Amino acid sequence: MLSIKKLLLVSTMAVLTSSAFAMESMDDSAMSDAVGQDGIDIYANLNIGAAGTTVLTYTDTNGFASTPSYAFSGDLNIRGFKVVGTVKTTIDVGSTTAGPQSALQIGISSALLTTTIGSIDVCKTPGAGICAAGTSVITMPVGGVAIAVTNFNLNLQLGNSPQGHMGLLSSTAPIAITIGSGAANQVIVKDANNTNGGIGIGQLALTGIDLGDGTTVAKSTFIDMCSSTVTVNCGGVAAPGLLISFGATTMNNVGVTITKLTLGDTSATPSNPIGDIKLTNLDLSGTSVRIVGHN
Repeated sequence: MLSIKKLLLVSTMAVLTSSAFAMESMDDSAMSDAVGQDGIDIYANLNIGAAGTTVLTYTDTNGFASTPSYAFSGDLNIRGFKVVGTVKTTIDVGSTTAGPQSALQIGISSALLTTTIGSIDVCKTPGAGICAAGTSVITMPVGGVAIAVTNFNLNLQLGNSPQGHMGLLSSTAPIAITIGSGAANQVIVKDANNTNGGIGIGQLALTGIDLGDGTTVAKSTFIDMCSSTVTVNCGGVAAPGLLISFGATTMNNVGVTITKLTLGDTSATPSNPIGDIKLTNLDLSGTSVRIVGHN
């Protein structure tokens, strides 16, 4: 009886061992047959940061020339930074038969991504913890201001870029961004010191942010990393930096609305508000923006 049990145990181990080896031997081709597609898809349900404590800091290491001198390092702090939403990331790698040329493609899309901030301040480096209470140059309502981005798609190609640009931005429908709930002085930009008042708004709304569907050059928004070399994508000039270019039929019906605008009086019940300002049918098609660092 003991010998039979030993035989059964050895047989079971042999079967399990062969199954394990079979799983280990599956290569990329076998996986492709199993799932029908090479590549990686990552689905993220984001809940990043804490509305009360997380700080995003940009440090300018050499300050700027002025009288008196502001030549020492300074920080720009975005406090109460939080990102919530769902994001899909797709990663693929491919190559051509001739050349050969290869490219890494990363696709990022989100149906709704919400960013919340509490306040923005500037202070002497190292920033976090050194700014005194109440020194914020921009303040938000209690709980922060939600900045929502909808229907967003970004396709990045690194190495050789088959799409002709490093990045392609598009949207499945026009994007709308709203800051502030509409109550008086929900967002305040302060002047000089805290006693001088500032600029207050109840709500800032941007509508009709159409990045295009990405099907043609005219219906696309491109991202290019430019150097000091003259290139077609970078405007045909030697202009280093990050270049964002809107297509000829994108961003052609943008709307901007500011409600409850106040100048000077940023109290909860301003005595002399200016009122509401609206800009309609703003055409930004064919416009480009270049971002570059300086010494």
